[in-house]
Formats: sequence, structure tokens, C-alpha cells
Amino acid sequence: MVGLQDLHRDKAEFDQHLLNRNFEAISYYALELDHAPQIVCSVAFSPEVDFEGNQLQSLENPDIHADMCTCSIISTQRGGAIVFAWLKETAGASIGLIKSLDRLKAHQVPSAIVRLVFECGENVFFSKSWWDGLDSNTQMVIKNRANSMTDKLTDTLLDDGCRPVLWSIVSKSIFPPLQIGS
Repeated sequence: MVGLQDLHRDKAEFDQHLLNRNFEAISYYALELDHAPQIVCSVAFSPEVDFEGNQLQSLENPDIHADMCTCSIISTQRGGAIVFAWLKETAGASIGLIKSLDRLKAHQVPSAIVRLVFECGENVFFSKSWWDGLDSNTQMVIKNRANSMTDKLTDTLLDDGCRPVLWSIVSKSIFPPLQIGS
């Protein structure tokens, strides 16, 4: 119930900033893909762990408002895009997640994002031909992630060697600019 209250509060804040055209209050990390992705989604989640195995925040204390981040994977006229967004005034879990993602090698980033959206999201859609083209082990890994529950272990988003997508990132933008190395 607390998580739902946090979600409603954050959505109301996002909505207010958008209606007021106060775009500076929303941070984002956007990746442009060279072709349309086989997976699309729009998910909102509270990052608990990062891609390096660090705990970002605990969701156990109902008195503490958890940071929320969104991730959308979409098709565009030029290919595709992956956009993370979060409210600028947060405790830093979203920033920690993005910094750890940005420190990955470029070829690791797309599969890391797929791990994240199946692990933390519910509104994830994919093409049948993509799914049918995956080997049974990769399908099982994705099913297990999609059926996982709360209380993420610190190794949840670590590279598992599974490469379900071969997307190429052609550009990246960050607002506001982050010091990624720190």
C-alpha cells in the first residue's frame, strides 16, 4: 500500500511539472537505438540495486518515501529510444542506477536494460518473432525475471551473460549532465 501511495505522489508531481512546463524539475537519461526495438515498455519502479551490485535504497521502511524512476522503450522514426526519467529532487537512487548503467561497456547496456525492465516492470511487450528466436535457456531467464517479486538481491542486475537483444546505441543524452565516474 505504501508503494502505491509513493507512486501516486510521484505521478502527481510529474504531472504538475509537465502541466506547468517545468521540465527542469525532471531529469532524464536517453539512449537512441539504430533500429526499432523488439521490446517496448513503460515502467515505473523504485530502484533498489544498481548494475554493479550496490544497494541503492531499502523499501522496507514505510515511513521513507522511495525514489522512483521510469523507463520507456519505444520505436521512433529513426529507430528506437530508451528513456529513463526521474524527479530531480530525490535522494539519489535513480542517479545511482543511471551512473552504474552508464559505466557499463556499450555492448552490455542493452541487455542490462532488458534485465531491468523484466525484473522491475510489468508493462513490457515484445514481438513474438523475437521471443520465438530465443533459446530455451534465455526464455527461462527472462521468465524468472518477469516473475520475480520484491526485495531484490544486490546481484539482481549484475551481468548474467544473457544477451537477448543486439541493439546498437547511436547516441546518448543526459539532463542534467552527471558526473558518471563518481
